[in-house]
Amino acid sequence: MKTIKVLLSKYNDRASRFVYFCSGLRGYTHASLALEDYPDEFFSFNRRGFIIETPEKCRRHGVQSCRMYEMEVSDEVYEKIHSQIETMRSNRKDYHYSVVTMLAALLRIPYQRKQHYVCSTFVADILHNSGALQLRRAPSITIPNDFPQLMSEVSQLKSIISNPF
Repeated sequence: MKTIKVLLSKYNDRASRFVYFCSGLRGYTHASLALEDYPDEFFSFNRRGFIIETPEKCRRHGVQSCRMYEMEVSDEVYEKIHSQIETMRSNRKDYHYSVVTMLAALLRIPYQRKQHYVCSTFVADILHNSGALQLRRAPSITIPNDFPQLMSEVSQLKSIISNPF
C-alpha cells in the first residue's frame, strides 16, 4: 500500500475569489495531489498549465486555509497515478489550463477537452482514471468544494489534516 494526498486550499487572489463566489461562498478554491514518492511536491493546474507546488509556495502565496486528505491506495493504483503524473511532468508543454473547463465545472456542464484541465478536474480525473476514487458524476464537473464530500466516502482514508502548513 502507498499513500497519496489531496490538498484543498483557499487563496486570496482574483481568480480564487471568483471561484469562491461562484461556488456558493464556501470552502476551497484550489485542489492539488501529492504522491508518497514526492512528499513535498503537489501537482495541479493553474493559469500557467501543469504545475508543481511546494508547501513553501503555498505559504508565500497567501493560502488562507487548507485541508489535506491522506489516503492509502494499492500499489497498482499508485503506479497508475504515478505514471499519469510523470507523463504530464515530462510533456508539460502539451497540457493546458482551460477557462472554459473552469466555467463549465462551476455550471456543472460536462466538458472535457483533451489535455486541458483546471485544478479540480485534474485531481478528479487522475483519481477516477486510476481507480483510487469512484465518482458519481464526470470528473470534468468536479470543483474543489466537492472533495470534502467525496473524500468522506473513501474507506481507505488515513487522515485529515486542517491547515498542515
